[in-house]
Amino acid sequence: PYPSGYIYFDHFSHDNIVSKPEVEATLFFSCQNTRYPTREPTREPTTVEPTTTPTTSAPTMAPTANCTTLTINSFTDIGCGGIMDKIVGDYLWSGHDHWHRSFWYGVGDTEGSSIYYAILHYKWAVNNGDGFVAILNDTHRQPPGYDAELAYPGPEWFTWDVVDLTNPFVVYCQVRFKYFCYGTGVPTEAPTPSPTTAEPTTAEPSPSPTITPTDAPTLSPTLAPTLSPTLAPTSSPTLDCLGLELSGTDSELDGLYRRLDTLEAGRYQWRKNHDGDGQIFWSTSVFHRSWIIYSAQLNQHW
Repeated sequence: PYPSGYIYFDHFSHDNIVSKPEVEATLFFSCQNTRYPTREPTREPTTVEPTTTPTTSAPTMAPTANCTTLTINSFTDIGCGGIMDKIVGDYLWSGHDHWHRSFWYGVGDTEGSSIYYAILHYKWAVNNGDGFVAILNDTHRQPPGYDAELAYPGPEWFTWDVVDLTNPFVVYCQVRFKYFCYGTGVPTEAPTPSPTTAEPTTAEPSPSPTITPTDAPTLSPTLAPTLSPTLAPTSSPTLDCLGLELSGTDSELDGLYRRLDTLEAGRYQWRKNHDGDGQIFWSTSVFHRSWIIYSAQLNQHW
Protein backbone atom coordinates (compact mmCIF):
# COMPACT_ATOMS: atom_id res chain seq x y z
CA PRO A 1 0.00 0.00 0.00
CA TYR A 2 3.01 2.34 0.32
CA PRO A 3 5.52 3.50 -2.28
CA SER A 4 9.12 2.48 -1.87
CA GLY A 5 11.57 4.92 -0.36
CA TYR A 6 11.59 7.43 2.50
CA ILE A 7 8.15 8.50 3.76
CA TYR A 8 7.48 11.10 6.45
CA PHE A 9 5.22 10.09 9.37
CA ASP A 10 3.79 11.71 12.50
CA HIS A 11 3.25 9.51 15.56
CA PHE A 12 0.34 10.06 17.96
CA SER A 13 -0.43 8.03 21.08
CA HIS A 14 -4.11 9.01 20.70
CA ASP A 15 -6.62 9.74 17.90
CA ASN A 16 -6.37 13.54 18.02
CA ILE A 17 -4.39 14.02 14.83
CA VAL A 18 -4.79 17.82 14.83
CA SER A 19 -2.61 18.11 17.92
CA LYS A 20 1.17 18.29 17.85
CA PRO A 21 2.68 14.85 17.13
CA GLU A 22 4.83 13.23 19.79
CA VAL A 23 7.36 11.91 17.28
CA GLU A 24 8.06 12.97 13.70
CA ALA A 25 10.04 10.38 11.78
CA THR A 26 11.09 9.50 8.27
CA LEU A 27 10.54 5.79 7.61
CA PHE A 28 12.01 3.79 4.77
CA PHE A 29 9.84 1.28 2.88
CA SER A 30 11.30 -1.38 0.62
CA CYS A 31 9.18 -3.92 -1.21
CA GLN A 32 10.49 -7.49 -1.47
CA ASN A 33 9.57 -10.33 -3.76
CA THR A 34 9.20 -12.82 -0.93
CA ARG A 35 5.99 -12.88 1.10
CA TYR A 36 7.65 -12.16 4.44
CA PRO A 37 11.32 -12.08 5.46
CA THR A 38 12.24 -15.14 7.51
CA ARG A 39 13.27 -14.59 11.12
CA GLU A 40 16.10 -17.11 10.82
CA PRO A 41 18.40 -18.03 7.94
CA THR A 42 17.60 -21.17 5.98
CA ARG A 43 19.55 -24.28 6.95
CA GLU A 44 20.98 -24.68 3.46
CA PRO A 45 21.30 -22.70 0.22
CA THR A 46 18.13 -22.26 -1.79
CA THR A 47 19.93 -23.40 -4.93
CA VAL A 48 22.07 -26.49 -5.35
CA GLU A 49 24.84 -24.54 -7.01
CA PRO A 50 25.73 -20.86 -6.70
CA THR A 51 24.36 -18.64 -9.44
CA THR A 52 26.78 -17.94 -12.27
CA THR A 53 25.68 -14.32 -12.69
CA PRO A 54 24.53 -11.59 -10.32
CA THR A 55 20.82 -11.64 -9.45
CA THR A 56 20.41 -8.10 -10.83
CA SER A 57 21.61 -6.85 -14.18
CA ALA A 58 23.40 -3.86 -12.67
CA PRO A 59 24.20 -2.60 -9.18
CA THR A 60 22.10 0.14 -7.67
CA MET A 61 23.57 3.39 -8.92
CA ALA A 62 22.20 5.67 -6.21
CA PRO A 63 21.75 4.07 -2.81
CA THR A 64 20.11 6.27 -0.19
CA ALA A 65 21.26 4.73 3.08
CA ASN A 66 24.51 6.65 3.40
CA CYS A 67 24.88 10.36 2.77
CA THR A 68 27.93 11.29 4.82
CA THR A 69 28.76 14.05 2.36
CA LEU A 70 26.13 15.96 0.41
CA THR A 71 27.39 18.08 -2.49
CA ILE A 72 25.23 20.74 -4.19
CA ASN A 73 26.12 21.58 -7.78
CA SER A 74 24.46 22.26 -11.15
CA PHE A 75 23.06 25.43 -9.58
CA THR A 76 20.70 27.91 -11.28
CA ASP A 77 19.72 31.28 -9.77
CA ILE A 78 16.16 32.42 -10.64
CA GLY A 79 15.96 36.08 -9.70
CA CYS A 80 17.98 35.87 -6.46
CA GLY A 81 20.82 38.09 -7.55
CA GLY A 82 23.51 35.75 -6.27
CA ILE A 83 22.44 35.77 -2.62
CA MET A 84 22.28 31.94 -2.59
CA ASP A 85 25.54 31.25 -4.44
CA LYS A 86 27.17 30.43 -1.13
CA ILE A 87 25.19 27.19 -0.76
CA VAL A 88 26.98 25.55 -3.71
CA GLY A 89 29.56 23.06 -2.44
CA ASP A 90 30.03 20.36 0.16
CA TYR A 91 28.16 19.54 3.38
CA LEU A 92 29.04 16.96 6.03
CA TRP A 93 26.44 14.95 7.92
CA SER A 94 26.59 15.65 11.66
CA GLY A 95 23.91 13.33 13.02
CA HIS A 96 20.25 13.94 13.81
CA ASP A 97 18.53 16.93 15.37
CA HIS A 98 15.89 16.69 18.12
CA TRP A 99 13.26 16.12 15.42
CA HIS A 100 15.03 12.86 14.47
CA ARG A 101 16.11 14.17 11.08
CA SER A 102 19.55 14.45 9.58
CA PHE A 103 21.54 17.66 9.68
CA TRP A 104 24.40 18.69 7.37
CA TYR A 105 26.78 21.61 7.91
CA GLY A 106 28.76 23.39 5.24
CA VAL A 107 32.53 22.97 4.88
CA GLY A 108 35.00 24.94 2.79
CA ASP A 109 33.21 27.35 0.48
CA THR A 110 29.85 26.57 2.14
CA GLU A 111 31.01 27.19 5.71
CA GLY A 112 28.16 28.82 7.65
CA SER A 113 25.49 27.19 5.49
CA SER A 114 23.46 24.18 6.61
CA ILE A 115 20.82 21.70 5.45
CA TYR A 116 18.08 20.65 7.85
CA TYR A 117 14.34 20.02 8.20
CA ALA A 118 12.58 23.30 8.99
CA ILE A 119 9.75 22.66 11.45
CA LEU A 120 8.36 26.16 10.79
CA HIS A 121 7.53 25.15 7.21
CA TYR A 122 7.56 21.33 7.61
CA LYS A 123 9.94 21.27 4.65
CA TRP A 124 13.60 20.65 3.95
CA ALA A 125 15.69 23.82 4.00
CA VAL A 126 19.12 25.05 2.90
CA ASN A 127 20.22 28.03 5.00
CA ASN A 128 22.88 30.27 3.46
CA GLY A 129 23.89 31.59 6.90
CA ASP A 130 23.13 35.19 5.87
CA GLY A 131 19.41 35.34 6.58
CA PHE A 132 18.02 33.56 3.52
CA VAL A 133 16.70 29.99 3.31
CA ALA A 134 15.81 27.82 0.32
CA ILE A 135 12.70 25.70 1.04
CA LEU A 136 11.86 22.45 -0.79
CA ASN A 137 8.11 21.94 -0.91
CA ASP A 138 7.40 18.74 -2.83
CA THR A 139 8.90 15.87 -0.82
CA HIS A 140 9.47 14.62 2.72
CA ARG A 141 12.13 12.15 1.70
CA GLN A 142 15.46 12.10 3.47
CA PRO A 143 17.91 13.17 2.19
CA PRO A 144 15.68 15.72 0.47
CA GLY A 145 14.63 14.91 -3.05
CA TYR A 146 16.87 11.87 -3.31
CA ASP A 147 15.35 8.81 -4.98
CA ALA A 148 16.96 5.38 -5.16
CA GLU A 149 15.26 4.68 -8.47
CA LEU A 150 17.01 7.54 -10.26
CA ALA A 151 19.98 6.53 -12.39
CA TYR A 152 23.46 7.97 -12.18
CA PRO A 153 24.65 10.74 -12.11
CA GLY A 154 22.14 11.40 -9.33
CA PRO A 155 18.83 12.99 -8.46
CA GLU A 156 16.84 15.19 -10.75
CA TRP A 157 16.64 18.95 -10.58
CA PHE A 158 14.41 20.46 -7.90
CA THR A 159 13.14 23.99 -7.55
CA TRP A 160 13.47 25.59 -4.11
CA ASP A 161 11.62 28.68 -2.89
CA VAL A 162 13.93 31.22 -1.23
CA VAL A 163 12.54 33.20 1.72
CA ASP A 164 13.92 35.95 3.91
CA LEU A 165 13.96 34.81 7.55
CA THR A 166 12.54 38.19 8.56
CA ASN A 167 9.45 37.37 6.45
CA PRO A 168 9.58 33.57 6.13
CA PHE A 169 6.23 33.04 4.40
CA VAL A 170 6.82 35.27 1.39
CA VAL A 171 8.83 33.81 -1.52
CA TYR A 172 11.70 36.14 -2.34
CA CYS A 173 13.07 34.24 -5.36
CA GLN A 174 13.88 30.67 -6.47
CA VAL A 175 16.89 28.47 -7.11
CA ARG A 176 17.28 25.13 -8.88
CA PHE A 177 20.05 22.63 -8.26
CA LYS A 178 21.03 18.99 -8.10
CA TYR A 179 22.94 17.37 -5.28
CA PHE A 180 24.89 14.16 -4.81
CA CYS A 181 25.50 11.88 -1.84
CA TYR A 182 28.79 10.20 -0.93
CA GLY A 183 29.37 7.54 1.69
CA THR A 184 32.78 8.93 2.66
CA GLY A 185 34.00 12.39 3.59
CA VAL A 186 34.31 15.29 1.19
CA PRO A 187 35.73 13.85 -2.08
CA THR A 188 38.77 15.50 -3.61
CA GLU A 189 38.26 17.12 -6.98
CA ALA A 190 41.22 15.27 -8.51
CA PRO A 191 43.82 12.75 -7.46
CA THR A 192 46.97 14.10 -5.89
CA PRO A 193 49.43 15.06 -8.65
CA SER A 194 52.41 13.47 -6.94
CA PRO A 195 53.29 11.19 -4.07
CA THR A 196 52.71 12.52 -0.59
CA THR A 197 56.46 12.87 -0.07
CA ALA A 198 58.70 14.70 -2.52
CA GLU A 199 61.45 12.11 -2.34
CA PRO A 200 61.58 8.47 -1.36
CA THR A 201 61.87 7.97 2.34
CA THR A 202 65.53 7.00 1.85
CA ALA A 203 67.67 8.40 -0.94
CA GLU A 204 69.73 5.24 -1.30
CA PRO A 205 70.11 1.83 0.24
CA SER A 206 71.75 1.54 3.59
CA PRO A 207 75.56 1.97 3.51
CA SER A 208 77.81 -0.96 2.80
CA PRO A 209 78.63 -3.28 5.63
CA THR A 210 81.10 -1.88 8.11
CA ILE A 211 84.70 -2.17 7.03
CA THR A 212 85.67 -4.02 10.14
CA PRO A 213 83.59 -6.00 12.55
CA THR A 214 82.87 -4.63 15.97
CA ASP A 215 85.30 -5.10 18.77
CA ALA A 216 85.66 -8.45 20.36
CA PRO A 217 82.60 -9.86 21.97
CA THR A 218 81.99 -9.37 25.62
CA LEU A 219 84.76 -10.16 27.99
CA SER A 220 85.52 -13.70 28.97
CA PRO A 221 83.31 -15.34 31.55
CA THR A 222 84.03 -14.52 35.15
CA LEU A 223 86.84 -16.47 36.68
CA ALA A 224 84.58 -18.20 39.14
CA PRO A 225 80.84 -18.60 39.41
CA THR A 226 78.88 -16.77 42.01
CA LEU A 227 78.76 -18.03 45.54
CA SER A 228 76.77 -21.09 46.39
CA PRO A 229 73.03 -20.74 46.40
CA THR A 230 71.24 -19.93 49.60
CA LEU A 231 70.99 -22.50 52.27
CA ALA A 232 68.17 -25.02 52.33
CA PRO A 233 64.71 -23.45 52.06
CA THR A 234 63.02 -22.49 55.28
CA SER A 235 61.14 -25.29 56.96
CA SER A 236 57.98 -23.20 57.17
CA PRO A 237 57.71 -20.60 54.43
CA THR A 238 55.32 -17.75 54.95
CA LEU A 239 51.88 -17.89 53.36
CA ASP A 240 49.43 -15.20 52.47
CA CYS A 241 46.64 -17.25 54.02
CA LEU A 242 43.96 -14.70 53.23
CA GLY A 243 41.40 -17.31 54.22
CA LEU A 244 41.50 -20.55 56.14
CA GLU A 245 39.13 -23.35 57.13
CA LEU A 246 39.10 -24.62 60.70
CA SER A 247 37.79 -28.07 61.61
CA GLY A 248 38.10 -30.44 64.58
CA THR A 249 36.60 -28.39 67.39
CA ASP A 250 33.20 -30.08 66.87
CA SER A 251 31.57 -26.77 67.63
CA GLU A 252 30.46 -23.61 65.84
CA LEU A 253 34.11 -22.54 65.86
CA ASP A 254 34.60 -24.82 62.87
CA GLY A 255 34.21 -23.09 59.52
CA LEU A 256 35.74 -20.48 57.23
CA TYR A 257 37.80 -17.55 58.50
CA ARG A 258 39.06 -14.45 56.66
CA ARG A 259 42.27 -12.60 57.44
CA LEU A 260 41.90 -9.06 58.77
CA ASP A 261 44.10 -6.19 57.65
CA THR A 262 44.85 -5.17 61.24
CA LEU A 263 47.57 -6.88 63.28
CA GLU A 264 47.26 -8.27 66.80
CA ALA A 265 50.51 -8.40 68.76
CA GLY A 266 52.38 -7.81 65.51
CA ARG A 267 50.76 -10.76 63.71
CA TYR A 268 47.79 -11.28 61.47
CA GLN A 269 44.43 -12.34 62.91
CA TRP A 270 41.44 -14.09 61.40
CA ARG A 271 37.70 -13.65 61.95
CA LYS A 272 34.94 -16.20 61.26
CA ASN A 273 32.97 -15.40 58.11
CA HIS A 274 29.52 -16.61 59.17
CA ASP A 275 27.66 -18.23 62.05
CA GLY A 276 29.55 -17.00 65.02
CA ASP A 277 32.19 -14.66 66.39
CA GLY A 278 35.19 -16.99 66.28
CA GLN A 279 38.65 -15.39 66.23
CA ILE A 280 42.15 -16.72 65.69
CA PHE A 281 44.99 -14.52 66.93
CA TRP A 282 48.42 -14.55 68.59
CA SER A 283 48.40 -13.96 72.33
CA THR A 284 51.27 -12.39 74.33
CA SER A 285 49.59 -12.92 77.66
CA VAL A 286 51.82 -13.47 80.71
CA PHE A 287 50.10 -16.83 81.08
CA HIS A 288 50.87 -18.06 77.59
CA ARG A 289 52.43 -16.99 74.32
CA SER A 290 50.58 -18.95 71.65
CA TRP A 291 47.89 -18.92 69.00
CA ILE A 292 44.36 -18.61 70.42
CA ILE A 293 41.02 -19.72 69.00
CA TYR A 294 38.35 -17.80 70.87
CA SER A 295 34.57 -17.24 70.86
CA ALA A 296 32.84 -14.95 73.36
CA GLN A 297 29.40 -16.28 72.34
CA LEU A 298 30.44 -19.89 72.97
CA ASN A 299 32.74 -18.94 75.85
CA GLN A 300 35.44 -21.17 74.40
CA HIS A 301 39.20 -20.79 74.26
CA TRP A 302 41.55 -23.05 72.37
